[in-house]
Amino acid sequence: MGSFGPVEPPSRDPSDRPPPPSVPPPPPSSSSDGLPAPDARQAADWPPPPPDAAPSKVGQPAAWWRRVIAYFVDGLIVGAPLVVLGISLGLAEFVRDGDMVRFEAQPLLLMLSVAATVGYSALMDGGPRQASVGKMAMRVLVADADTGGAIGPRRAALRRLVYLGLFYAFVIPGVVNALSPLWDRRRQAFHDRAVRSVVVNAPA
Repeated sequence: MGSFGPVEPPSRDPSDRPPPPSVPPPPPSSSSDGLPAPDARQAADWPPPPPDAAPSKVGQPAAWWRRVIAYFVDGLIVGAPLVVLGISLGLAEFVRDGDMVRFEAQPLLLMLSVAATVGYSALMDGGPRQASVGKMAMRVLVADADTGGAIGPRRAALRRLVYLGLFYAFVIPGVVNALSPLWDRRRQAFHDRAVRSVVVNAPA
């Protein structure tokens, strides 16, 4: 009998080897909001995001008390010279009625006061500074409700006419108009809405 050596297994063709076990793909990564993140190819096919909205040009609505103080300051600036003029021309006088003293003015002086007030507002509130002396002192200005720019003399004059008309013709609506910025979201009064204006804080 011949000796038997170690038996070598027959060689196999590499093509006959079984394929390696398949490895499952890694799970898709998640974005910060918990949704699956898209792959780079999908992201490249998406349209670019819309640009950010432009910041508002109107500004922060002014506090009601600032408007009230500005109104009284402007009333002194316009009213004091008219009182002196009316008394000197005999269009107004102080009349004692018992223990009270009242100021009586003729219709001509009232018409002059309306014209002066409207003209003052047209030049100041509708001008480049967008503010009367009282508003500048309180650091507020009158702006277009859409653009934040000046409303111009015509709209400023109409704005003041609506304000005066509500007081002179309808006293109670005039009071409600003066108080309406307290509950309005944009702190607009009726005369602001009439010309699409807002009173905002002046930029620092």
